[in-house]
Amino acid sequence: MTTGEGRDDLTCVVVPPSTDILGLARSWFPEARWVTAPRSADDLAALGRPLTGARFRGAGVTPTTVTGELELGSGTTLVGPTPLGEPDAARFALPHAWQVHALHAPTPQTLGWLHAVARHTGGAVLADGAITRPGMGACVNLRVSSARTLSAEESLRLVRGVTPRAVLVGSDEVGYLLEVPSSYDGSVLVDVRTVPGGVEHRFRWVSPTGEADDGEHHGATSLDAIARERLVPVVARIALRLLESVAGEATDADGLIVTTAELERRAQR
Repeated sequence: MTTGEGRDDLTCVVVPPSTDILGLARSWFPEARWVTAPRSADDLAALGRPLTGARFRGAGVTPTTVTGELELGSGTTLVGPTPLGEPDAARFALPHAWQVHALHAPTPQTLGWLHAVARHTGGAVLADGAITRPGMGACVNLRVSSARTLSAEESLRLVRGVTPRAVLVGSDEVGYLLEVPSSYDGSVLVDVRTVPGGVEHRFRWVSPTGEADDGEHHGATSLDAIARERLVPVVARIALRLLESVAGEATDADGLIVTTAELERRAQR
């Protein structure tokens, strides 16, 4: 897709090619479904479509990609993925291998979801002719839910396997609090609480000045946003270690499911 300079009529999100867009859609819209599932040329070739046995006078027919159409509800659909392309990659300041999903008949809720997806993936949104790169606060304020609990000592050993400076700062009858300090970027709190049906590990960033982040997403030029985003890999690595020890599920501050593959991608940032 070519977004085009000044395309005020286009609303879209740009995400990495590995993004599970259906899974992210179902976090907000449980009835989301593919009307037309996307297929790459390689997918079609593997299925034995036109490429296999489709010849005319000795010339092979190369299958073309099938662009997906994802129904979100209330007449709103998401069409993609399509290639970002070199010119638009420069415009979005994202790799040209990333992909575009266009939102048709957007509503306030689906537009909010589009921004949540951009926060989740480190991507960007084009709406009303303007490009926005949401801050990644939702990537730090994770929640890991599981049926099994770890003692404070077990959790502290686990977290120190990622960052040795972690400390236990408090405990009571329903849980405990760990702090993961950094040299310049504030710290991450891991609040472990017993809840009906299991336990929740809630991650929260605290700025270098001691101000707790409530999950609101500041501008990309904010020094606080930069400091917070530098801790995204640390949070991802801790979450991965937790999920290795206790079967569970990770979600972000926008309620989007964070897969193991996505956590591994963040851990490598």
